[in-house]
Amino acid sequence: MVLLTELIEKSYLNILKNIDTFEYSESSDPLIKQEKITNTEMKSLLYDNKHY
Repeated sequence: MVLLTELIEKSYLNILKNIDTFEYSESSDPLIKQEKITNTEMKSLLYDNKHY
């Protein structure tokens, strides 16, 4: 179970790293703004879960 959790966490962190430039780009598109908000929330959840 621990290995699966670590794999999921590493995969998720790799995805976040790949979209890092996207996070800091500017856009007025509402869908992109919502995706950025969702990404931030997911980062928080991952951090909270890791340090629980």
